Amino acid sequence: MDFSILCNKLYAFDSGDLPGEESQFKMVPSIRPNLNWDVIEESKPTKASVLLLIYPDKDNNCKFVLIQRNTYDGVHSAQISLPGGKHEGDETLEQTALRETFEEIGVDSSMVELVSPLSRVWVSPSKFLVTPFIGISTEKPKFIKDNFEVSEIIEVKLSEFLNDDCISVSTVNSSYVKDLQVPSFILNKKVVWGATAMILSEFRDIVTSL
Repeated sequence: MDFSILCNKLYAFDSGDLPGEESQFKMVPSIRPNLNWDVIEESKPTKASVLLLIYPDKDNNCKFVLIQRNTYDGVHSAQISLPGGKHEGDETLEQTALRETFEEIGVDSSMVELVSPLSRVWVSPSKFLVTPFIGISTEKPKFIKDNFEVSEIIEVKLSEFLNDDCISVSTVNSSYVKDLQVPSFILNKKVVWGATAMILSEFRDIVTSL
């Protein structure tokens, strides 16, 4: 998809029309507990935000960026995610997404225009309540990887993501589950599942509806 055309459509998109759980739950693992937002809010979850950053390649086609987290002693070790992280202090969730993106992959916030939030996602293994944001950079950023947190920066062509061939069922392992079959996206030969796949599923449905 042409970058300029997509940008114009996203600028005109009304965030009040988010498809929400209808889209997210297409990629929900079977072990995910049923949502009870009252219980989630009462548990005082850790707030976080992530950035779905869209930018053009040299031919003005759209790309977005994912990261693979380093292997560590934690529930999201080595998983594929969007850049982002924990909300801190009195910053807004938008500021959190921009700060974490700069810290993890070196994209300065001055290059990014936030155009819309996406629906919140409850990440039950780590007790995070994540708000995603769609952001646009009018030029390809110069990525600088934080070697402590990030093992790989993954640039995804939007056209490949919108192809149904990238949707699959994969067997995954993590610190809290073994040999679990999950709905997933296969992007650049990487298995994207869980909360990140849920966020991307909503984004995919938005883009295809524009």
